[in-house]
Amino acid sequence: EEFGELVASQEELSPFGAGLELAGSDLSTTLAAIADRLGAEELSEASLRSAERSRSEVERRYRPEASSPTKVLEEEGILAALASLPQATYEALGTSIPQTGAALGAGIAGTLLGGPVVGATAAFGTGVPFFTGKNIQRQMEDTGVSLEDTNLTRAATYAGAQSAADILIGRYLGVFGKTRGADELAKAAQRGIANRVARAGGKGALVEAPTESLQQALEIAQVDPDTFVDRLNNDPALRNELYDSAILGGLVGGTITAPTGLIKPADPTVARNQDLAAHMQEEREESSRMSGFAETFQKAEAAQAAAD
Repeated sequence: EEFGELVASQEELSPFGAGLELAGSDLSTTLAAIADRLGAEELSEASLRSAERSRSEVERRYRPEASSPTKVLEEEGILAALASLPQATYEALGTSIPQTGAALGAGIAGTLLGGPVVGATAAFGTGVPFFTGKNIQRQMEDTGVSLEDTNLTRAATYAGAQSAADILIGRYLGVFGKTRGADELAKAAQRGIANRVARAGGKGALVEAPTESLQQALEIAQVDPDTFVDRLNNDPALRNELYDSAILGGLVGGTITAPTGLIKPADPTVARNQDLAAHMQEEREESSRMSGFAETFQKAEAAQAAAD
């Protein structure tokens, strides 16, 4: 058993595996910070060690093949950058699935149990601890402060904004209620499958590209809001983070939402026409029955008159 664990510990992590480790690290960091503020030193230290162990595992065992799209563009040109995007998208999607999946899963469950508002609230509440942990780790990395010297309130406040932004993609996917009116559904129902998939992917990309860039900007800003603009102007690496998050966010968003175009939505106009046709058929049948009753009644009256 120990040998099996040793072998497993040497295997490379997949993007999804790395995402699981990072998500666990984010939650453990949040727990460590809260425990520290509450004076639970042992819990704080244990949680921080767990977070550090997870991040160390990712650094040791996860070997992404794709480089930063912005860096590739600067160093190798547009063709090389374009060629790197499929692998970069695959890796970004894999690492983001655990956190995104948790929030969307909570949103779906909440929506089924209590409607769109409950679903959006559940997704928001699920996302905040993840983003809080990321923000605390960013404070520690960028400023060199220890956990007890980080600003938990600021990290959590900005995490609220970051998690709220994530609700946009869930809203587009329809997790938190219908987003399209009858006219749009009617048009979508008349389009071909390729057209629907392309449109769904394009709209998802347009939603997620600015969302991811905003979330990354908030993560950077919360370290020191007063110097954010100066740091952004003077540090090309920070600007590249925002460019990469927009590029990969758009590609991942498009990848997630494109499959929704595979399902042909019901055309409300067809349903209305079918309802009308059914109603008219019912009216005709009712009229026929009434005519039959009237004819029977007339015959009965004629028979009665003849008898008299």
